[in-house]
Amino acid sequence: MSNRMYYMLVVSNVFMCCEMLQTESMYGERYDLYPKTSCLTINHIETTARCFLRCINAMDGYQMFSYCKDYKVCMCCADLSGSDVTGFNWQTYIPRRCGNGYVAYNYTDHQICLKFVNNIASYIEASAQCQIEGGNLFKMDTKLKHDILTEYLAAAANGVSIDVWIQSEKVGTEWQFHDGSPMPMDTDDVCPRSLNDVPYENRIRVRGSTSFRCMDQKEVMQYYFLCEYYRQSVIS
Repeated sequence: MSNRMYYMLVVSNVFMCCEMLQTESMYGERYDLYPKTSCLTINHIETTARCFLRCINAMDGYQMFSYCKDYKVCMCCADLSGSDVTGFNWQTYIPRRCGNGYVAYNYTDHQICLKFVNNIASYIEASAQCQIEGGNLFKMDTKLKHDILTEYLAAAANGVSIDVWIQSEKVGTEWQFHDGSPMPMDTDDVCPRSLNDVPYENRIRVRGSTSFRCMDQKEVMQYYFLCEYYRQSVIS
């Protein structure tokens, strides 16, 4: 079984075992709204939790998601410019405000909710924990994201060098994020890096106290980790 398959199995099992205990606040604020024709449609989704997880994995920032239990249809909405999709009994959720322990940062037209977890965990455990809380490990895909991480983690580090897992996966010789998109590895502008190119060092953590470099490591190693989820800043 590949690392990616195992990772998805861990997260899926968590959602399957815990769904009966979840509340609407897990997914966001419930509204009587229709999804739009501009939303991403995903069929054959068995539960609201699965819809929620698929939308998180499908896009970084979504304004809302809708689920129809009768037809097992999930719609992930980052663009609300389309017309209403009627004729279904939709359950629609808008991303919640940053939860307990999370800090909000403005990022383009979104707000990012970040939480530094100062309990050590393996990469798989850290990823699963972020997913349980409705997000993912921090995705370092722009220089602005690195600047945000630096500001936040420098305060958390308090002058002491720390190692923190961020979202990453090495497939063959290429680095990518959980959604399969490539990590920007052709420049140090996004994250200054020190990589060993050892095959079994297939994940990335950042290390530092006031500035942070990206470094590869085995996923079984235990480090702190940084969770994030996105919400639209225009929604109050």
